[in-house]
Amino acid sequence: MPTVSLSSRLRDERGIALIMTLLLAFLVAALAIGAIMMSGNLSLVSRYHSREVALQESADAGLEIGRDSLNRNPGMLPASGDTVITLNAAVRDAQGNVIPGFTRSVYMGRSGGRTGGLGSAGQYGLNLASIVSVISDTRGAVAARRLLMTQESWSKFAVAVNTWPGGVMYGCFEQVQGPFFSNTNLILQGGCSGAGKVLFSGKVSVVGTITNPGSGNFQQGFINPGPSMPWPTSAAFGTMQTFAQQSDAVGGDYDLTPSMGTARVRDPSMRIEFVTVDVNGNGIIDWDEGFMRVWQARTTGLAPLPANNRAYVSARRVGFNPAGAGFTLANDPNAYSENCGLPVGLAGNLHFRSTRAIYDSVRAAGASVALASQIVRDSLRSPTKRCYLGGDPALFGGVGTVAIDTLTPDSAATDPAVLTPRVYGAGWWKSKRTAQSAAVIAKRPGDWQRLIPLTRNPNFKGVIYVNGSVAVSGRLRGRVSIVSQGTIMLADDLTYVTTPGTQCNDQGDILGLLSADSVLIEDNSIQRPFRSTVATIGGAQPWVVSGDLDSKSSENYHAFIFALKDWGGENWTPAEPLLAGEASPSASGGFVKVSGGLIQGFVRIATYGGSAGWQESHTYDVCGASAPPPYFPTTGRYNKNRYYELDPVWLNTMPMDTLFARLQSQ
Repeated sequence: MPTVSLSSRLRDERGIALIMTLLLAFLVAALAIGAIMMSGNLSLVSRYHSREVALQESADAGLEIGRDSLNRNPGMLPASGDTVITLNAAVRDAQGNVIPGFTRSVYMGRSGGRTGGLGSAGQYGLNLASIVSVISDTRGAVAARRLLMTQESWSKFAVAVNTWPGGVMYGCFEQVQGPFFSNTNLILQGGCSGAGKVLFSGKVSVVGTITNPGSGNFQQGFINPGPSMPWPTSAAFGTMQTFAQQSDAVGGDYDLTPSMGTARVRDPSMRIEFVTVDVNGNGIIDWDEGFMRVWQARTTGLAPLPANNRAYVSARRVGFNPAGAGFTLANDPNAYSENCGLPVGLAGNLHFRSTRAIYDSVRAAGASVALASQIVRDSLRSPTKRCYLGGDPALFGGVGTVAIDTLTPDSAATDPAVLTPRVYGAGWWKSKRTAQSAAVIAKRPGDWQRLIPLTRNPNFKGVIYVNGSVAVSGRLRGRVSIVSQGTIMLADDLTYVTTPGTQCNDQGDILGLLSADSVLIEDNSIQRPFRSTVATIGGAQPWVVSGDLDSKSSENYHAFIFALKDWGGENWTPAEPLLAGEASPSASGGFVKVSGGLIQGFVRIATYGGSAGWQESHTYDVCGASAPPPYFPTTGRYNKNRYYELDPVWLNTMPMDTLFARLQSQ
């Protein structure tokens, strides 16, 4: 067998190194090509995402362009349909350079409320509008966005003022607990320091000048000069009558005209009282258990005369006195009153008797004028004395019986002054025009016709419209705005069932009081102390303070007050001694406590001077910013509410006017 040498074998394998080198070169080339391809793909993906982000951000920028345009020119928002702000316009970056291939279209229109259509949009305090922004590029990519906006309500402010006259200022130690706005100036007392500085706990915006700013403690700073805002008009208030008329099929339950006309007076012939009824008997005042009742003064009659019928409505002091009795408005303002008196025994039962009824009955029994006058004055010093607003059930029934607590006398009983014992107040409780629920009839068989439902009526828009002046009081369960073309008089405490600021949703209680004139604290026998002459037969003694007949000295009003003119005390000039109990350190009427907000046309020295009137101690209801009273006036500015990303394919299936028609019908 032949043999092969080692050198010969190595010479036969000389080409393997070349092959290995080529294989390695191919591998390196493949890796390089792969890396290049991956790098190119990543670059393409990066450019794609960069362009996608640019599309989205350009669409978002279009929303802000639309919102800014609307806030600069609110009149551009159409009543219906939509407005084209830009159509296929070039898009610019932050430096103002045109972005190649991008075009933008921006559309604007109103949006409806939750219960259907544009008319309901403000029912929950929200006027809504939408902006749609669409961005396209030359390759067919599209980004579409919608911004739902809420129009800012005046109820976002704790205090807002349109004009600030000279001579009126915030004094040292005063406070504003919430956002503050002035369309003109803000004047602070000079020299306030330390804890005495005027405290502003919320944001402050003043269009004009701030006098003595060093006297203020601006915890969230202030903007000065800030942007001005248009002030509503009485005509704008008048447009809300439609919502009241839409609340019942017949009309008239919520669209009200006072019996003695539409004059802007401080002694209204109509009063509205909010009441609650535990219809289902569960011991809780549920959302649908709020009602109101309406008292109308009689326009004619023998005695009392119509002018005194007005006074009776809201327990005003009147000088209608019998000849020779010696009663005067200054000395004995309630000695011949139809609203004030005390329970007396009649046929074994206690019945409320007014001082007028007491005087007349004593005189009819043969007593002298002097003796009758003495008995009346003694009754006003009794610890059981009380005053009631006109038509109150307590004026017509036995004391402590069901009749006082639950039954409202009907017109047949209260209009003619022929009851025994005689009742002088001439007027009637307004009857409900539409059907009442069977549950309410079963619960209140005696007065169901006089109870006008609020939330129990599914058609109630939240607006009670009064074509004239009106007095208000009571306990509210519901979301309501009272709109008056006259003066709104605060006749007695006006409070919510739920604590203000604790339930900012569609079942939280909230009240708007909107007056085309003024909102004033009524100077009546219920909210102010009065003096009664201490007299003996044959001579008069010095006056004494009878005290506040409402069992407390402070007055509480849960409401957002909007007065196109002013808000304050009706008459706080006469000096009066201070009261004990809840009385403030310097005001005889005690504190006046508004839990809500005060929006007023102009500022005056509002509620007290010297020792007379009421000292202010208000709190801000935060629900005013997020859940305003129904159809409460707005500032005209729109804020962001919700943001939507729209599917371009879906959006391409309908014209833009079809989209806005859908939004406005919701």
